[in-house]
Amino acid sequence: MKKLSLLLVVLLAAGSAGLYGQMAIGTNFSISGNATATAGYDIEDEQFGFKNEFESNIKIELVAEQSANNSEMVDMSGGWYGSIELNEFQIVIDHDEEETELLVTEDQDPVSVRSKLYVVEPTIVATLRNGPLWLRIFDAPSNAADKIAHIEDDEDDDYDSESNDDGNDVGVDLDGQGIMAGYKTDDLSLAIGITSDVPYDENEVEGSFVVSADLGVNVGPAELELSFVQGLANEDDVDENKDDTGIGSKLTTTFGDIELSAGADVAMTGETDDPDTSLNEAMDWEGGASANITLTPSTALNSNFIFSSKTDVASDVEVELTDANGLVESLSMSLKWGMFDVTGGSDAADAAMDVDDEADLFVEGKLDYALEGLGGTLTPGTTVTVDQVNGGDASVGLEVRAVLTGAVPATEFGLKWATDQLIDNDTNAADSGTVTLWTKIVY
Repeated sequence: MKKLSLLLVVLLAAGSAGLYGQMAIGTNFSISGNATATAGYDIEDEQFGFKNEFESNIKIELVAEQSANNSEMVDMSGGWYGSIELNEFQIVIDHDEEETELLVTEDQDPVSVRSKLYVVEPTIVATLRNGPLWLRIFDAPSNAADKIAHIEDDEDDDYDSESNDDGNDVGVDLDGQGIMAGYKTDDLSLAIGITSDVPYDENEVEGSFVVSADLGVNVGPAELELSFVQGLANEDDVDENKDDTGIGSKLTTTFGDIELSAGADVAMTGETDDPDTSLNEAMDWEGGASANITLTPSTALNSNFIFSSKTDVASDVEVELTDANGLVESLSMSLKWGMFDVTGGSDAADAAMDVDDEADLFVEGKLDYALEGLGGTLTPGTTVTVDQVNGGDASVGLEVRAVLTGAVPATEFGLKWATDQLIDNDTNAADSGTVTLWTKIVY
């Protein structure tokens, strides 16, 4: 990957001279991120500790100065011009040496790093444009046919360790290295790409390929999106998903303050369905719909629905009502209601430990009130959750917090107490919770 990255930079630099002639090259540069220091105390276990977290992102674009001020990169000169983006480029200090092996490529042996500074290599995207035509080179492009987003998602396991369909919903996403060409106007966009899963300079045998196509059409208030991905597996490739076929579709329309969307994803493996199993080995599919309604400038109602042929996703519905400083001045509130795995889930006898087999209920209410004080904005707030998994006893969670912003530029201070088990039930005893104090600096 390092060889490819350097090659792209050299090619772009060489190509820029030919494409731009005497034109000067401008640079757009942005950097963002945050650093958070957290101190926490677990009242139940009487444990205390610190945790530091860092996020950073640097983005560099090299463009012709004639088009550098146009965020949409529309052709300003009637000819070709190019840009390059370096995404997720990070410089990290105080690196843990035990994680060194994650920083080398597959063809390199792990090395001992004594320095406390390392660089995360960026993902590079190089693009050439001429009016509506464009040609793009990716460091590692993604060929995806996945238009329907999963609903049941709890990455932090705040209320239920079983509730996370991320990565389980239907969708074909095949990575590789290659090129993509397209045509884009306000009403029509078309892109066709081809990639190989093995870089050319590492090819000992012929690798597998992927072809993809994306289509977008705007007709009045409606927008249609279609995606197609086809894996072309080499006969020696043992990876079973290299020849998958993926189709994704989504239709979105807007009527005033109401936005409606519906779509479906299909993944076909090319295998023959085994009639002796409850699964469909040949194909998975799912359909979804959503409605976003703006009730007032500060109040919105959002609802989402999904049904999947995969039993570990099943069918989910979620509705959320939010109001930010609208109905009551300085008060922001939200109410979320979700029913997960309503139909289509696994039978109890066949369900794995990480698969829900009965309907789960989740309700969350949140209130935050902003006050001017302590030299900035002090926002006390609370969150109450009710979570019932697989028809069992409901767990009640409570969080009480206070967040101070604006007292120190670009800095947030927070204090909260939270528990996932406020009261006893037949399954779990009440938990005294955790007290957390944090400082977050955003740049």
